[in-house]
Amino acid sequence: MGLPIARRIAASGLRVRAFDPSAKALDALCADAGASSATSARDVADHCELVLVCLPSVEACEAASLGPLGLIEGSRIRHLVHLSTTGSACVRRIAASLSERGVSVLDAPVSGGPEKAAQGTMVTMMAGPLQSHRLAEPVLRACGSVIYLGPVTGAAQTMKIINGMVSRVNLAIGCEAMVMAARAGLDPALALAVLNEGTAQSDATRRKVPLALAGGQFGAALRIVQKDARLWLEEVDALGLPSHIGRSAFEVYDRVFRECDPEDDVLSVLGRIDAWAGGPLEGVTLSSDV
Repeated sequence: MGLPIARRIAASGLRVRAFDPSAKALDALCADAGASSATSARDVADHCELVLVCLPSVEACEAASLGPLGLIEGSRIRHLVHLSTTGSACVRRIAASLSERGVSVLDAPVSGGPEKAAQGTMVTMMAGPLQSHRLAEPVLRACGSVIYLGPVTGAAQTMKIINGMVSRVNLAIGCEAMVMAARAGLDPALALAVLNEGTAQSDATRRKVPLALAGGQFGAALRIVQKDARLWLEEVDALGLPSHIGRSAFEVYDRVFRECDPEDDVLSVLGRIDAWAGGPLEGVTLSSDV
């Protein structure tokens, strides 16, 4: 997600200074987005008042924000925009530590995947200090819509986790429905057309399931999806909620994660559900108008 976000922001006319511990990723970001290269997270924070962080794990976010050569050691940073999905506890820990250095943290996870980030149609959920929101909102509008949820840090993380679980449940049941349709002798393409004309339609049936049936990729690795599903369990446990459906969805994605390569695309879920049913699906094709 970081590359298309940086590319959109740079294309809007803003100067971007970037860092990634992977030299290959950093070179690609600087070449594709026109960013200048930094030597560390601290180097970014020494040059920029507004810093955006988009990383794949809790550990990576805490290291970049609070670790050696991290943002916390920077001299110029005043606002950190936490774009990663890490759960509310993580962003609150980071906010508490950085507040001692006079840095405000805006909880701002994003949704839509790399495709929508590249198109400028992703959504950013924001929570935290209003001043930081007003500063960051015009920047992130280059990437899509922005919804401010209020001043409580962590609220946007909770919202992102809710959004993500609804999306995962829709994808899993959509894939299971395609397997059921095929086993019952229905053309999955026609079954999908019916779903998308009726009350069962969702982003999963319109975008992800057709891609899965066509053998395509959405752009989200299983390790990220499994991590986000686990964050759902942490949040509902903290709230004392049972979450029967969410726990069942976690079990599905966790099993897919364990049976596949962690870097495999999330749409691998269709193949695994089909395999559990005795697959493979034969002769599945989609017409261009489905």
